[in-house]
Parts: sequence; structure tokens; C-alpha cells
Amino acid sequence: MIPTGRLWVLLCLLAVPMMAAGFFPGLGGAVLALDTLALALAALDFLMARRVRLEVSRQLPPRLSVGAPNKVELLLVHRGPRDVAVRLRDDVPESFTAEPEEAPLRLPADSQTRWVYRVTPAKRGRFGFGDVHVRVRGPLGLLLHERRVPAAQDVAVFPDMRGASRLLLSGAALDLVNLGLRQLRRDGRGSEFARLRDYAQGDSVREVDWKATARRTRPVTRVMESERSQSILICVDAGRSMAAQVDGLTKLDHAVNAALFLAFVAVRNGDRVGLAVFADGVKTYLPPAAGRGQYRKMVDALYSTTPSLTYVDYLALFKELNVRLTRRSLLSYLDLSFSGSGLINGGRLAGKIGEAIGDVAIDKLPVRYAAIATEIGTGHEIWITRGRLADAMRASYALPGIFSPVQIGERWLVDGALVNPVPVSVARALGARLVIAVNVNTDMFGRGTTIPDQGVVPVQEPEPPIEEEVASRGLFGLFGGEKSAKRRLFGTASRPGLSTVMVEAFNIMQDRITRARLAGDPPDILISPRVGRIGLFDFHRAQEAINLGAEAAERALEGLDEVITALA
Repeated sequence: MIPTGRLWVLLCLLAVPMMAAGFFPGLGGAVLALDTLALALAALDFLMARRVRLEVSRQLPPRLSVGAPNKVELLLVHRGPRDVAVRLRDDVPESFTAEPEEAPLRLPADSQTRWVYRVTPAKRGRFGFGDVHVRVRGPLGLLLHERRVPAAQDVAVFPDMRGASRLLLSGAALDLVNLGLRQLRRDGRGSEFARLRDYAQGDSVREVDWKATARRTRPVTRVMESERSQSILICVDAGRSMAAQVDGLTKLDHAVNAALFLAFVAVRNGDRVGLAVFADGVKTYLPPAAGRGQYRKMVDALYSTTPSLTYVDYLALFKELNVRLTRRSLLSYLDLSFSGSGLINGGRLAGKIGEAIGDVAIDKLPVRYAAIATEIGTGHEIWITRGRLADAMRASYALPGIFSPVQIGERWLVDGALVNPVPVSVARALGARLVIAVNVNTDMFGRGTTIPDQGVVPVQEPEPPIEEEVASRGLFGLFGGEKSAKRRLFGTASRPGLSTVMVEAFNIMQDRITRARLAGDPPDILISPRVGRIGLFDFHRAQEAINLGAEAAERALEGLDEVITALA
């Protein structure tokens, strides 16, 4: 029961005759009657307000958008025979802002009334609406009867996807031509070939297809279009710096909204989109995939993402992504070069290594380090102990024939495994008392077995040169040259590729050298992971190799205490 302003005014008016009764005692009975009448009217007003029958229900969207006004509708059903004045207020979650917070309404007799207001959530996640508070004014306007209508309801607050909706509307407006005319092609400055057309004034000379021009005896221009079917990985920082507020939302909320908008555009254009949410480690990972189902997975994954009050470890992110590397994404690191001194130039891979470790010098490392390389021409075993770490690593893994040699100073260097696959001698020369070596060629033993009786069987016809294969396919050969080159490089199930032949030959030689070197200078502890079934280019199987290495290390280090005791 809440008194209204009208009741306070009535009480003030009744105070006048009460003061007059102090000077005129005969007015006491009249004042008492007036007070009794006022009290009776207030009680009657309250009872009539209490008897008003109201039904209240709330209608919410299936999903609310964070940082955006969302419509909420309250339906009031009045079954009484007279009009009723009410004041309505909804119990919204604490982090929500309601506009307006409450509203005075006039409910006609036996009617349904809808009140619409808007809420703006400040956080993502799952929240609960409470009950609806209604104050019913009596017919005399003296008292208000306050009641609580049970209406508890949960709601999910998702990232703001209004940008995607606006994009759909604008795309529909631009694609009206699809309703019956033809499909609209949007030519861009991409790198995918779309079609040939006659030269038009203003076309760049670089876009002229000179071969087609010679065949048609008139200028012909290549039309390129934006790349499609690309793999995109969106990384979202969820560290402590993303908890700061900007325009009513956290930085993480802004990043999530932008990530979803980018993902929507990419999925709509046919690209494969993935997601990585990270802080001190990778919290959520979705491998790249195409289709609307992938977009829904990203929305569900980002729905409950909150900032972690920890530091951000970018190195952990890159390690996790490297472990999840696929064979298709591996090809992006290989810059094939058939005109140099190696099938793979190696500049792209070296650039990635340089970006990861920076310009770190070997002599600035906290532990002593040496990279082993082999000099072309002399066969000298080169120990690289000074200079830029990334350059030393590149020279050390320059597999002959696969990667181009690396020039350091006046020397051209290739993989040091040609002369010293397991450099135990280098570790002892650097002052190590206890040498723990890793031999990755353990399960390659047996390559020297003699097969005394092998007959000659008919062989397959050799594949034609790439140039002839591309020329024989005509126009389609323009798009298959790269695929043919990669097939020749990596081979097929029935025929080994060029890289396979080189690597297998290198492994056979390395196995013989390793056994000879380890027999003459054995380490104190030898870790021998059986990774022979993992090829040189199987970087997408990194996690499998890591697990095999961990198992081998646990087995080999069981006798570490005995070795340390013997050396003490």
C-alpha cells in the first residue's frame, strides 16, 4: 500500500479543521467524522485496487545482442469492467540498461495492452529477468496497490551481429539482378583468373594477355577476380588488456563483434574460416571450415568468451597453430623454384622463422649453441657459433637438392647431417660433461640389407614433361601447371616424387653415417624416438612426432641418475 499525492493533499486539508477545533471545541465531532470518512475512502480505494485482475507476460527475442538496444514486450491483460491506471516496471538483469525504466499506463476495461521498451546488455552470456512489478491506482486515486507478478525468464546475450544483417540487406539491394536477369560478377583486383575480354581504354598494360593478343590479332585483357576458397584463421585476444571498457563495452566485445562480421563476409564468399581464442594459451580452437554451420559454431564459441586476467602468450599461440598445421597450409611455406640450386628456395620459410625469433644473435643466447653445416666443394664440417640465429638455422636444415644452399661469408653451406648427423663431438667440444643425444634415424636400420635375387619387371610409362602435359590440356592447362608440379615434387601412391627420391637417398646415407659416428663417439644417454613413418614434409603430423619423442625421452631418462652418479 503506497499513498499517492492526492491522499497527502487530502490529509493536509483535514489538518485545517483539526487546528480550528482547538479554538472551537464544538467542531471536534465534525472533525472526527471527516477523519473517519477519509480513512474509509482510503480503505475502499485500496480494496478496489487490490481486486483488479491483471495478467502480465513477457516476450523476448531468442537472442539479445550485446551493446545494442533490444526490444522487450510486456503484455498486460485486464479483465475488469472499468479502466485502470497502473505503473509498470520490469526487473531486468543488473548489467542491463532499460529505456524507459518504468511507464504509467491506462488500461481500458476488458482489454489487452502491450508496452514495449528496450534493454541494452553490457555483457555477453546468460542472464535472468526477474518478476514484473505493477502498481495499481485505486479509482479514487488515494492509494496504490503494489504487486509482484512472477515472470522469471532466462535469456542469452550474443555478440552484436547487426553488421551482418546490414550486409545482407545491402547485398540484396545490389543483387536484384539475380531475380531474373543474370548472376552479377564482381571483378576485383584479386589474383584469380576470371575471363578474357577485348582491351578497353584505361586498362593497364600489365593486364594485357600477349599470347591471346597474338592469336586474336587484337589487344586482349585478362580480367581477374577476388580470391575464393581461401583459408582464414581469426585469432581473438582474450587477455587482461581486453577487459578495459570502451563506449560501454569491453575491448573483447568489440573484437568479437569485428571477428564475427569478418567471418560472416568470408563464409558468404565461400572461404574457409577458423577461430582461435587465446590468452596465456589457446582457450578455443575451431579449424577452418566453410558453410553456415561453421559460422554458427563460431557464434556459439564466442558467446561465452570472457577476458582472462592473465598475460598474453603469443608464442604459445604460434606453437599451438604450428602443431595444428595441415598439409594444405604447409604448401604456403614452400616457394617452389625449378631454376635455382634447389627445388624450394626457402626464403618464405626462413622469413617465417625470422618473424618468430627475430634478430637474435647466437652469442647472446643464455646457453652455448652451435649449428652444424656442410660446405659445398670442400666437404668441411662447419660449426656456426656466431652471427644471426635464423641464418644459422637455415644453413643447418638446407637439405641438398630440396632447399637452396645458404651463403654465409664466402662459404656456401648445406645440411650438416651430410657429415655429422648426431653431433656428439660438437657438444663435448663446447664443454658438456653429460651429453644427451637424439637419433631420429633409429627405426631406419635395415636399409643396408642385401636382396640377392631380384628380377626385372615391366615398368610404367614415364610421365611426360610438365610443359607437354600443360600444353596438351589447352586452356585448362593454364590452371593445372602448378598442381602438376606439386604432384611431381611430392609424388603419388604409385610413383615416388622428386622430393621423395632425394629425401630417401639422403636418409639412407645419413643412417650409415650415424651408425659409424655413434659407434666411435657414443653419447652418455641416447634418445631414439621411432619417427621413421613421419616424412620430412609431414609437418602437419607435428603432434604425433611430439608424443613419440616424449615417450622415447621418458624411457631413456630412466637411467639418468646412474649416469650422473658415474660422472660425479
